[in-house]
This record gives sequence, structure tokens and C-alpha cells, in this order.
Amino acid sequence: MTGDLPLSPPCQTCGTTVERTFTCIQCNNLAFCEVCWPKWVLHVAGAVGWNGKPHEKADPIVVHRLRQILEPTRTEAEHEFELREDQDTTWFGFGRDAYGHPLLHDYGRFAAIMAETTTEEHGERYPQLASFIGETGAGKSTIIKLLIERQDLTSPEGSSYYSPVTSSNRDRISTTGDVHLYADPSTLYSNYPLLLVDCEGLSGGEAMPKQLRHNSQDPIRPGVDEYRPRRYSAPRRIEWAETPQTQRREFAVGQLYPRILYTFSDVVVFVLRNPRSFESSVLPKLIKWGAASIDKSINQPVLPHAIIVLNATDVDVDENEWDVAKATQMLMSDIHGAIAREPSLQEFAQTWRNRGKVINSTRDLLECYYASINVVRIPYKGSYMLMNEQVGKLADLVKDRCAASHFRKKQVRMLANTEKLQFYLQAAYDHFTKHYQTPFDFVKETLRHSPVSRNFEGNILNLALSIKEKCRNPGFANNAEQIFRAIGPMIASCVMLDAVRQKLPGTVGRLLNDRYAQSCMGALRLFADMYWPCGFTNPNFSGDLGQCCNVRSGHNPKGHQNKHGKIIGDGDYESNFSATDFGPVWEQLLRTCLAQVQASSFRLGQEFPDRTELQIASLLHRERLNELYSNVLVSATDYISYSACLCCLRELPECALPCGHVLCLSCVEIYGKRTSRTTIEVSRCPLHVRGVISDPPWVITTKPRYAGSRTLCLDGGGIRGIIQLQVLREVEKVLGGDLPIQLFFDLIVGTDTGGIIAIGLGVKKWTVNATIDKFKDLCREVFVPRKMSNVPLVGALSSLYHGSHYNTQPFEKALKRYFSEQPFFGGSTHKSRLTTSNRVAVIAEKALDRQAVVFANYNRPDPLNKSLPYSFMRSDSPSKEIRIWEAARATSATSPFFKAFLKADENLEYLNNDMRYMCPISVAYNESKLIWSDITDAPPDLMLSIGAGQNARDSSITGDASSSSIRNLGRSMTNDSTSTTNPGSSSAIIRQGRGGLGNYKRPLNSPSAPGVSGSKSAASGYIVRNPQTPMLVSFNNPLTGRTERLNDQHECDKTWTKFMASRSRSGAMVARRYMRVSPDLGAKLPRFDELQKMEEAEREAEAALRQMNLSIIEIAHRLVASTFFFEKDPGSVRQTTSGFTCTGSIYCRFRPCSPELQALGWFLIARLEGSFEPYFLLEEQDEGRASWPVRQIVLSESVLQDMHLQGNFHLDPIRISTASENSDVKISLCLQTRPYPSGVTVLPISGFPRKLMAEDGSAPQAPLLSPTHLSVVGRGTAVSSPTPSSANTPRVVPLTLTSSSSASALSSAVPISPSSNYSAATDVSAASCDRGLSPGPYIKPGISTESFGKMSLGKNQEWPVELEG
Repeated sequence: MTGDLPLSPPCQTCGTTVERTFTCIQCNNLAFCEVCWPKWVLHVAGAVGWNGKPHEKADPIVVHRLRQILEPTRTEAEHEFELREDQDTTWFGFGRDAYGHPLLHDYGRFAAIMAETTTEEHGERYPQLASFIGETGAGKSTIIKLLIERQDLTSPEGSSYYSPVTSSNRDRISTTGDVHLYADPSTLYSNYPLLLVDCEGLSGGEAMPKQLRHNSQDPIRPGVDEYRPRRYSAPRRIEWAETPQTQRREFAVGQLYPRILYTFSDVVVFVLRNPRSFESSVLPKLIKWGAASIDKSINQPVLPHAIIVLNATDVDVDENEWDVAKATQMLMSDIHGAIAREPSLQEFAQTWRNRGKVINSTRDLLECYYASINVVRIPYKGSYMLMNEQVGKLADLVKDRCAASHFRKKQVRMLANTEKLQFYLQAAYDHFTKHYQTPFDFVKETLRHSPVSRNFEGNILNLALSIKEKCRNPGFANNAEQIFRAIGPMIASCVMLDAVRQKLPGTVGRLLNDRYAQSCMGALRLFADMYWPCGFTNPNFSGDLGQCCNVRSGHNPKGHQNKHGKIIGDGDYESNFSATDFGPVWEQLLRTCLAQVQASSFRLGQEFPDRTELQIASLLHRERLNELYSNVLVSATDYISYSACLCCLRELPECALPCGHVLCLSCVEIYGKRTSRTTIEVSRCPLHVRGVISDPPWVITTKPRYAGSRTLCLDGGGIRGIIQLQVLREVEKVLGGDLPIQLFFDLIVGTDTGGIIAIGLGVKKWTVNATIDKFKDLCREVFVPRKMSNVPLVGALSSLYHGSHYNTQPFEKALKRYFSEQPFFGGSTHKSRLTTSNRVAVIAEKALDRQAVVFANYNRPDPLNKSLPYSFMRSDSPSKEIRIWEAARATSATSPFFKAFLKADENLEYLNNDMRYMCPISVAYNESKLIWSDITDAPPDLMLSIGAGQNARDSSITGDASSSSIRNLGRSMTNDSTSTTNPGSSSAIIRQGRGGLGNYKRPLNSPSAPGVSGSKSAASGYIVRNPQTPMLVSFNNPLTGRTERLNDQHECDKTWTKFMASRSRSGAMVARRYMRVSPDLGAKLPRFDELQKMEEAEREAEAALRQMNLSIIEIAHRLVASTFFFEKDPGSVRQTTSGFTCTGSIYCRFRPCSPELQALGWFLIARLEGSFEPYFLLEEQDEGRASWPVRQIVLSESVLQDMHLQGNFHLDPIRISTASENSDVKISLCLQTRPYPSGVTVLPISGFPRKLMAEDGSAPQAPLLSPTHLSVVGRGTAVSSPTPSSANTPRVVPLTLTSSSSASALSSAVPISPSSNYSAATDVSAASCDRGLSPGPYIKPGISTESFGKMSLGKNQEWPVELEG
């Protein structure tokens, strides 16, 4: 065991302790200083030791540390203790389930090491793997330990890093059980961390390793308890183990371990002790180990490099053999003819010769399986300095070979970073546990993990791949050039359309060079390198078994492989399709097609001068689309993409059509009919225009530009979701029965049962009342206890056995019944009575790596220069897209109540265990910013978070101590803390649990007696084997802490508080846009699954909400205000002598003549109270400058009656003036005179405040410079243009507006000076009569609190009148 380093011994000759001394091993460990060393009789010139060489001058510190590694002094109990402790480094291994069937356990070691060593300074990290293989007792673990601990040999306390437990030289039983993973300290925090893999011996599995034997001191039931998992793991059933032979441990170890390690290792280190037996015993196993794996992967970018370590070499070998190159040359020379001498090698050599490979030597045969061969000798103990030097050479060689592997992978663009390598490993576990004879396809998994880029290049590639896979014409499927020739005219048309749509300057040919050619050629190269298979065929194999399936990037170095991984020939990639040769041809084709499109556009422009350039370009493009999809490819409906708009190949697809195609908004605007400011109707799809896809037309709802977002955020809470539904019902009551809540939200985000509610409201378009009924029914069907679950112990055993409290099958059946099998995104095939397009997102997490994910029924761009703590899941085709019921199942897979949801086609499990997102406000915030790029920097109209209730007087789960324990319980299962405690020891060794790094110093005191076998801390909650208890197992319920946290109503409130703290800098005005409602029930909340309390919780929520009526009213009124938006007239921004001005109008989001607009009119009519009428208030906000008067636009009863009876909302255009270009303009809606609970009296309409004059980023028009600054009001009345007044003397003018038949009338806001010769009332009447309107009654309105702060009105001053429209 580790002990204190000895003090520097005094010199044997002079006795000095000041000078550095060196130890001589052959002189009985005597020490000599530098001066006295050569004077010692055995050290004089010419003197040699027992090996015929001069005595070695050794550093005593190095000797001491190496002896600790090579000759550890410990008792058997201490050895057992170390073995238990080393279990924390297990990466993966063999096990059995309760029925004795073989399992592969993944303990998460790789993910934990990488997660715990990543710092903010790191960019991409590329882990490298070096696997150590060898016979039992060859010293694999010792070599790894030397490589790790030589990093700090001079440390007085020993190594602070995990390293293997070594065995005695006399021990013939394997020490290491399964596969362990260790980190190389010298590269641990670099961008290229080296990980060292310690595997069981080449004969692994034949005998139970010592480490697994010491796992339990209990009697072992053969085949059941023998390899029972001791800690958390992700088990995978080994599907192919169906016979007694394949179920044996040695079979699984011999088949699985080589496949996984050979496939992913950059370097394989073979360790042996006896070089003389290398040819006869080790070499065949080395070849066999590679042969068992080489054809079990295809498109593998590089073979692993092999390093042969000749361990415990006699020091009397030729001095040159300590050199790596010389040792390699000599060993290869010794075994040169082994392929002729060893029958087993002859068979392998002949196999390769049959494949066309030239095999003249054993090295030729080895290089069929390994990228390079090198040999390193490590001396026997006694020559410690030479040993340290040789281990250093081994370390350098391993890093050099890893660098070579890295370079090769980078060349073929198959370099795997941490995330991708973790994905590969998990995919390989899944693959090899199901089909151990089927090869693992690197390119296939690469493409699955890294989908085609969502840009022009990626979209061209996506289209080409779709044709390759789906085209019914075999000439396209087998001819790459034909595919690209077919899509050439359409791509040229896409270039033309995009250039016109974006108004790009320059000729189209020049734009092709500068903007598009690189993307076109990039798509061609990717298609050739990553997707087009080799053309080699071997006629000796029948059918497609003689066809090479490797692509160019993954073809070398194995040769030609068929789809089963079998090598069918030697040679490089062969194909008659080359991007280098065909690239210039295709580029010229694009130029020719583009010239034709441009000529046609010019001709049509001459023939139809009334058509715009965009109209002509879109018409020509539609012809090219139909020629490709309907004529050349026969059936347009075969080609559907969720990642690319197949119409323009430029934008993200957003708008789903009944035919299945999903187009971008820009294409829908071009090929659809704009029926209102917020709706577009589509009756024909531009990809197959001959057929009508919907009659009446399909309606797509859009958000007006610069209008704000309205987001609803729903917490998780199990049956407490009924409380959230009560909140929504109360809001809907304020709005009125004919205005469903869905009309007022653009985005709904939910998790757990909040996610189910979100899908019901936003996707299925259920009413709130219907959602309540269905939610209750669903809970009654789902939260049904298993049989005997209430019996003590039996219930715990049942939950443990099944993995959940409740049966999952009834849950899934209910979800399928209530929801559907339609894709969550792109599956819009039926119309709803609601003309609304709610975007819905639900949250879950991958069971594999605990990565939070978002499933959504919308598309949005990926964030630029920003990483999110969750992944946005979007498949590229309908067949892979998650179904509606599956999304509901994934977000509600909350343990311990329900099992994880397995998406079978992806073989991925999803659950919902991340407490950070039980209040998904951060996801809602990020998603709203990413969906609508025009308001990224603007606050939302409203972000409403609804909690699942609270009890303010309940503090039973709060407090620092409980919070700390809750945090521990909420940690990832790959990072739970483990405590290995030894009785009799004063301190426990705390390791970073399953897979943890353990980068710390260990306690010096070691156990003196055997203790409890690897028990976990109580907080970790894993089931452990405790031999001191009489029962078979002892329980630390892993679900208790999780359940308590789900029942803690404070967790979501803490998340909300933390989120609002991050918004604190935005100011009070913005903070009012974020509202949270979580009714205080005044009693203990029901538990997550306390079904019998659901009705009671509903009644208590209703009572609590009656006390919150004013807050509910404010929420409803904010939503009503957000339905109105202001739109500027194009090109109306102008600079005047007194500032800036623009014109525009206020509109409503609801469609004209729609039932919802009529219902909104009735809602506003209900706000008429006495002399009060609702009105809009217009204010300019520019600190430190003169500002324009505060103005109001009154909604008269006639306007509201027109809304209610006719479904028309029309106000005349208004002119808005500001003192500066960057002035904030605020337009608000006043619905009542009394203040709301937030303190305001008026509520902003959608998107305001806005910088109207500067938001488009374009320069304003030339200033208006008439001598009298005249502007037109009504029908020719000339009045003076407004001038800004002093900041402390704003003017407010009430004006009655009615519906006007004149849509072109402009209003100029004219403030009237108190010294004017005419009265305000006269001015209003005159203006009204001039337009044929009757004057409305004068109203004294309520003004915003912000406006009151700006006003300075005299005691006798009347409210001045301002002309409006």
C-alpha cells in the first residue's frame, strides 16, 4: 500500500545527507552520492553486475514508487477492499438478469470521465482509446498502472488518480473483471484525452475473475447471482444468446469484447511475458482476436494500431532491443515464417490470399488487421530506471499512434468528438447485443447522429438522397450522374427565385459564382464521398453478396466488404462516378439552365409588364418543380422532407399541407393567397400543381412581422395538472365562452402532465372543458396500483421488479386512443374549427445520456454561436418523426411512476427525470426567441407560467439540508456519489460513483479487515448486497427521494424565481410581461399520483382562484391587447425637419368575418361602462428629448358593433411622429379605468414598445421640406404638421373613431395650442363633418401611469383635442 517516501539515505562512503544520493539495487540498496558512486569497488570502471552490465544508478524515490506498484505489501483483506473500490472504474461488462439470461451492462464510465473533465476553456474534445489485451498474468494492469502513476512518481502520498489493482506474479486467476476505463493524467484536461482500457485476458471468461469473486461473500447461485450487477448500469439483453453455448460467459466475453474494442480503439496494446511462446500461443490469439472483429464493422475509417509489449524482459538482452524500432524489427524477423509453420496462421493467410491480398510474411498478415505494428520491451523488476525509461517510450508511442489515427479520421471526415463517440459506443452496444454477426456501419451511424445540414448545400444533398432511395425508376437509383442531371434545372430555378426574392444585386451568373456554386459543388462531393457505394463486384458471390457496400470515405484499409461485413476482395474504392470528374460538367449544366431561366424571365417580363419580377420567377420555378417531381420522378408525394423545403431548397419547412409536403413560409406566401394580415390560403401544392389538395382552401396562420409572442408554460405535476386546467378555465371565463384560450397563444410548452395538456390544447385543439374531462379519464385509467402494491415489502419488490409503480401498457393504450399515430410535426391532414396555429413543445430526456430533449410540432433554426442545455429533436422524414401519442408518452415517462418510453424504430429510451424542467420556463423562453427571429431582442407580449398549485404554509420539504439532499438525489445516475466504507477505518473513501473520475488524493489509512461489499451511501439509493443481513437483499429505496421531490411544490417556484432573477436587468416594464399563476390551495397538496385527491384539489383550486380574480382579469386583458398589432405602410418612414414620421394602421390578428373576431367585438362591448369606451393610447418614449403629445384612439360603440355583428375591424391609418430615429413608440390598449394588480392601467398591444423608425434597418425617405410643412387630413384639409412639445407639456386628445369606408384617409396628429382661436369641440366637429361623420361624445379617459408622470396640466386647462383619421 502507499506509504511515506523514505528520507534520502546518507551516502554509504562519505555519509553526506546534503547531496543527492542514488540507490544501487545490486549492492543491497546501498546509497552513494554523485562523487562517491564511481569510487565504490563494485562501481569502478569495468566492473559489471550479475547481468554482465554496470550497476544501475537508481533514484530512490522512483525505486520506492515502482516497488509499491510491482510488489505491493498488503493483506488479502486489503486486496479485496481494493478490488471492490476498483469496481467504480468498470466501463462495461457481462451480467445476468433475474432469469439468468445474459446481459451487457454499461456503467457510464466513459460519459462520466468526459463530463467531469470538461472545462469552459475547452472547445471540441476528441477522446482516444488505447486497449490493453493479453494473457492472464501478463501484466496488463501493471503496465497501465505504471503509465498512470509515473505522472507523479515523486508525490509523497502516491498517485491521486484511479489506476488498476495489480495481482501477484503467482496468481493465475484474472484479477480484472469485465472492461475497465482509466484516464491518462497527462492528457486528461486536453482536447485529446487518452483513455486506457483494461480488458480481461485473451482467455477471458473461462474462469471467474478475482474482482467478481470478491463482489459478494454469500453463497452464489450458479447462473443467477454469479454476475448480478452491484450498482447502477444500463443493461442490454444479449438477444442472440439463446443456446447453452452462447449463454456462457466465455462466449459472450470472447464475442462482444473484441468487437467493441477493436472497432473503437485507436491503439491495441498486446502484453505478454514470455517472448519465446509468442509465436506458438500468443500470435494465433492476437490474429484471431482481430479476425473475430474485422468483418464486424464496415466503413471503418482506420484500423487500430498494434503495440506488442514484451513485459518482464531479461536485462541481459541485446542493448539495441531497448530501442522500439530495433525491437520491432527483431521480433518481426523472428516470426517472419510463422505463417508457414503454424497451421492456424496458414488458414488466415490463405483466406487473405483468396481475397487478392499478397501475404509473404507474418507481418503482412498482421497488417491486414492492424494499421501498424510496433514492439516495446519492459525489463524485469530490479532495473527500475530502465523500466521507467521504457514505460516512457511506451507512453510516447501510444500517443504517437493515436495521433496518426486521429489524422486519418480527420482526412476522411469521420473524426468523432466526445458526443459523437458516446453515440457510436451506445449504438454499438445496441447493435452487437442484438446482431453479433451483422457488421456495425460507421457511415450509417455517422449520418444518423449527424443529419444533413439544414442549408442550401444540405438541402440539395437531401433531395439527391431522396431520389436515390425512393425513385421508382431504377436508372436513377444506380446512376449518380443521372440524379444530378435531373435536379440541375430545378436547382438553377431555385437560385433564380432566391436571388429575386432577396433582391440580390448583380447578374444571376455572378451570383452563382459568389453565393451558390460552392454549396452546389459541396453537395456533389458529400454525395460521392459519404453516400455512393463502391462499384466493385465479386462474381464468386451470389446476388448482392458480391457487391461492395463501402463508401469512399470509409473504404480503406480493409478492402471490399459486402453488406454482411465479409471481405470479398482487396483493393481501393472503385466507381464510375467521381465528383472531381463530374463536378465541372454539372457546374456547366447549372450555368446553362440558369441562362435559360434568365432568358425566359426577361421574355415574360416584356410580354407581361404588369407582373413583378418575383411573380415571373415564381411562375417559372413552379414549372421546373412540376417537371421534376411530377414528370421525371413520377410521383411528387413520394418526396417529403421535414428538414428542407423541397420547393426552394433554401428555407426551413414550417407549413404542413394536407398532401404531406411541408413548405417554408416564403414559398407559401408566393404560391398561396394572402386572405388577411395573418392568414394565407393554399388550394394547390406547387410541387404538383395539377391536383387540388384542399377544398375549401387550406388555411395557414402567420404571425405579423414585429408582433410579439404569447407563450403558455405548463409545469409538471401529475394529477395536479387539474389545477392548471382550472386556471385556464378561469381565464377563458373572463374572455367569454366564444374565445377559446388557444386563440391567444402562439407557443405552448409543457412537461409531464403539463405536456399532455399542451398537446391536447395546441395540437388536438380540445376545448378547456374537454381537456379537463379527458385529463380526469386519463388519470383514472393510468394511476391504478398494481396488485398487492399496498402490502409492505411486496409493493416495493413489485415496483423494483417492474421498474415502475404503475403498469405502462394501459397508459400507452389510453394515449393512443386520446391522441393519434400522426406525426407530431408535419401531420396536419384535417381541419380544425379554430383557425390558429399553436406551436407546441414538450420536454423529455434521453435515458442514455440524460440529455434533455424537446419534441415539437414546429420547425425552427438552430441557434447561432450558442449552445442550449437541451436538444431539439427533428427527424428528416415522416417515417422517423415521433408520433403525437409518443411525444405525450415520452414527456410523461416520470420515474418512479412510469417506465422509460422506448421508441422502437430508434431504439432510444426517453424519460422525464430532470427537475430543472419541471417548470419549463427556460425552454419556453429560448424557443420563443429561436422561432421568431424578428423579435429576438424584444420582450414577449406575455409569457404565462402556470404551476400545479402550492401551499404557502407547507415548509416540510424546504430548508438547506433537504435542498442539499434533493440536489444529490437529482444528479445524473452516471454521477452519483459512492461511499465505500470499511469497518474499523476512521474515514471512508469517497469516490465519484459509477464511472466517476476520482481525480483526488486517497486516504493513507487502509482497511485491515474485510468489510461491507461495495455498499452505496443511503442517499444514492441503489440496491446493495449486504452479507451482514439475513435477508437476500437489503433496500435503500432509490425512488423515495425522487418521489418526494416531485411532490415538492417549491421546486418549480424556485426555478421560476431563478429565471426571473436573470431577467431583473430588463426593468419593471418588461418584468410585467412574465407572469406566473400557481394557486395557493391553503392545504397540503395532493401527491403526484394521489388520484383520490384530484376532485378535492379541483374544488380547492376553484376557491383559490376566486381570490385571484383581479390577476386572472389582468392576464385575460393582456391577451386581448396582444391580439392587436400595428403595421407600418411600406416605405412610409420619412425624416422631417422636426424628427421622423411614418404611417400605418392598427389591425387585429383574427381573420375578418371570423367568429373569433365577432366574439372579440362582444368582449370589448362588454367593457363599455358609463361614459367609458376602450381606447388605444399612443406615446413616444425618448429620455432627454422633446417628445410628441400622448394621443388616444377611442374605440366607439359603432366600431365595436361592426366587429361584433359583421366581423369587421377597421381603423383609418394614423401618422406617428417621433423626435429621433431611435425613439420608442408605445401603443397600448385601455380596457378599464382602475389599475391592474401589476399597477398599470393600460396594456401594450402586440410587439410594443417598438423603435418604429429604425427597426427595418433602412434609411428613411428624404425629408419633407415644404415651407408651411403641410400634410393632408381627410379630403384635402390642410393643417400644420405636428411639432414636438416640451417633455413636461404633452397634450392628450380624445377622439371618437367610427368605421370608415375610406381606407386611404391619413390622420395627422395636430396638437392645439391653448392660445388657438378655435375650440377643441369645433375642431372635432369640423373634421368629422368634413368626412361625413357625426361627432362622438367627449370622454374623459383613464391614462397610463407612465403618461401621468409626463403630464403637467394647469388647474383650469382643458384636455386639448387632436385630429385623428
